[in-house]
Amino acid sequence: MLDRVLDSRRGHPLLLTVIAVELARRAGVRASVCSSPAHWYAAFGEQDVVLVEVSATTSSGAPPALVQRHCAHEVGFRVLSRLCHAYTARACGREAARAAALLRAINPRPDA
Repeated sequence: MLDRVLDSRRGHPLLLTVIAVELARRAGVRASVCSSPAHWYAAFGEQDVVLVEVSATTSSGAPPALVQRHCAHEVGFRVLSRLCHAYTARACGREAARAAALLRAINPRPDA
């Protein structure tokens, strides 16, 4: 997935955000993955946080009212959940089973 996203410069907003955060980390800039109910953001800074919607082609104007930071486990959980659903919908049994197994292994909320 990563190679295709880097080659095409297009991809799922969550994956583009993860790439931006990793690039920032490698450059020595502190960043994290955040989301609002409808968008994914790369957040830079600790007190005066700057949100960047990596996949946006234009500025959306006002900042979102509710933004939540996500740890690596939560991001992995979201990605694997989507992969599991997509593989199941496409009748790719082996891939769906592998995604489901990884999903169970990293569940950030074991009680859920």
